[in-house]
Amino acid sequence: MNITMKECVKLAAALAGIDELPPESFDECASLSEQQQKLTELLVTCGNLVVSELATEFLPLHKKQTLAAEQGFIPFSALAERVIDVISVSRRGKKQNFTLRTDGINTDAGDADVEYTYLPQRAGLDGSLAYSAGRLTSRTVALGIAAEYCLISGNYSEALRLDKRYKDSLLAASRRKNYALPARRWA
Repeated sequence: MNITMKECVKLAAALAGIDELPPESFDECASLSEQQQKLTELLVTCGNLVVSELATEFLPLHKKQTLAAEQGFIPFSALAERVIDVISVSRRGKKQNFTLRTDGINTDAGDADVEYTYLPQRAGLDGSLAYSAGRLTSRTVALGIAAEYCLISGNYSEALRLDKRYKDSLLAASRRKNYALPARRWA
């Protein structure tokens, strides 16, 4: 199940203490005032900044595609997503040498499997984030959104506090594993 921007923005408004956006303002039938609309748009912008930061610095999104390298060149525009970094180029499971150019990838001619990290598409209020619920939670994203909002609003002390909670939550998400305790034995 993917994390939605609406649930993150709703939680971020509460975390940042934005009284103008109570939780019921995000209901389907609620009509927003002009000020509420602008605040919501600002929070969505902050949300997209947080998701971009996550993809570039903390939790990269990976994709693998098979493309034809005509004359030994694969343009970045042929890839489905906006490329951050190319991890590998392979053919039939065997890694190939490649060099990056500003407009694409130079490799041997023929079909190639390109594995890369990418920058997700911007999401609107009703959109889904590229991350699914699991290690990363909507609360973690909301903490980042609230920190960004407080920074933009000039509330620097609250921004620092929320940013620390955001980074701590990211650290916990990166460490989270399913550990099983061994069964106890009674002698």
